Amino acid sequence: MLEVGREVIGNKVLIPRSKLENWESIKGQIYEIQIKTENRISDDVASKIVGIVPKKLYEKFGAKVKYMRIMDNYIIMQIEGSPFSWSSLLPYLSSILTWLGLIVIAIAVLLIIQKAPWEVFLLLIGLILALGAPDIAEAIKKHLGVKEEKKIVRKIEVE
Repeated sequence: MLEVGREVIGNKVLIPRSKLENWESIKGQIYEIQIKTENRISDDVASKIVGIVPKKLYEKFGAKVKYMRIMDNYIIMQIEGSPFSWSSLLPYLSSILTWLGLIVIAIAVLLIIQKAPWEVFLLLIGLILALGAPDIAEAIKKHLGVKEEKKIVRKIEVE
């Protein structure tokens, strides 16, 4: 568990997301956001969340993170309203966490590659290219809108 800041204690009122998306925050009001994740949050990922999320929320929305607690698969944040629109903040928050997850995956892959001998790495690249190159090429052609030329072959009968 990782805890940053001082928790604001007081009565809490649950506001359903459907109503919240149509509202703006009130300056000086404290809001608590609870996020349940599918997978366990490692200590390394938790420290990255604490380093990135408060800064990004302040830069984009002017929202100050007063308190953050990260547990195994749960994040609790208390933020001060600035005002900002909840309909723009909630999707932005999920995109930050998604990008953070992708960064952690990329770091893990890099660490695995660094520990494996380069011959194994070359073998894997060769297999990927041998098995996936035609499919990759077709996907690129389809994305770019390249149409294949069809050859017209006429059969000529000779008597």
